[in-house]
Amino acid sequence: MTVGKWKIVCFLSILSILTYFSGNVALKEEEILRIHIIANSNNPKDQFVKYLVRDRILKEYNQKLKDLKGIKEIEKFIEANLGDIETLAGDVLLENGLVYGVHGELGKFHFPTRLYLDTLYPKGQYKALKIVLGEGKGDNWWCVMFPPLCLVGEVEGKEVLTNPIEEMENFQVQHEIFILNWIKKIIEFIKKIFN
Repeated sequence: MTVGKWKIVCFLSILSILTYFSGNVALKEEEILRIHIIANSNNPKDQFVKYLVRDRILKEYNQKLKDLKGIKEIEKFIEANLGDIETLAGDVLLENGLVYGVHGELGKFHFPTRLYLDTLYPKGQYKALKIVLGEGKGDNWWCVMFPPLCLVGEVEGKEVLTNPIEEMENFQVQHEIFILNWIKKIIEFIKKIFN
């Protein structure tokens, strides 16, 4: 194979790989809605209750959100039901002997890069339903509400998350570094070929 043909084969191979990865990048930021729950503190009870709040909200609202058409309808629904969502979260706190408040807000918030299943969600400003429990000084939990990527099983409220973020954080960082290093090597390789 001549050097010219070799360069073409390498270029087309690299182009194919980059096309594959670009197909697994998330929708535009304005087409995504996240849910973000921040615990009162990092003590075990506050962290546990954060997950109970998550489960209750997702169990109560997942089907209702699935019945809506598009991100705008979902945003309107959440805005109209924000008080009910706060009340639901507050009920979970009271059931567990906690008397601190709940604040819910639908807005745009900064999120770091995340990998959900095989889709990369770049860092940026995303619309989110943010639920702050108490002082909101604890670890948080989040997932993508639309398109729906976080689910709670209907039987006994068991978690059936398609993307448990806490378990993926270490993998994500390693994965992102690997991809960035790999892209850097490809760019260096292309420069060598065409120089």
